[in-house]
Amino acid sequence: MKFTTALVSIGVAAICAAQAQPDSRFDGIWVGMETASAGSAHLSANEQKFVPPPHQTQIIIAQGGTLVGIIGGICPGRYEKVQRTGDTLTFGAKDCVLKISLSHDGKSLIEQGKCFRVTEWLDRAYYGKFPHAMLGLAITGTFHRSK
Repeated sequence: MKFTTALVSIGVAAICAAQAQPDSRFDGIWVGMETASAGSAHLSANEQKFVPPPHQTQIIIAQGGTLVGIIGGICPGRYEKVQRTGDTLTFGAKDCVLKISLSHDGKSLIEQGKCFRVTEWLDRAYYGKFPHAMLGLAITGTFHRSK
């Protein structure tokens, strides 16, 4: 019984260590165009204002794919809690969750993600402002290594 428990513990530790290993194939500066689209085809004129136009974006990946920074784009910022599964990095903060996948040849990244934009705020005397209506956006992009 103790042998089986020890064997399972070693297996779980090995799997966790394998997923936590840095992968330098992701490291570098990636440039490309990021696009957002609303999930609904029936947007009001007010909601349409909250769908951003395509953005020129830079994704900087360092420390073996464990640190990601985004300059420009829809979800700019520094992301330190990055999870790697195979050729994919997943990260997010606040209202953005992004997933970037490395191509088989290692020359491009494909981005997919989701975020929410507040389209209407309510203002209450006691509680202050808070979001009343939100618009879900799908984020996509293709990036290539900067020269």
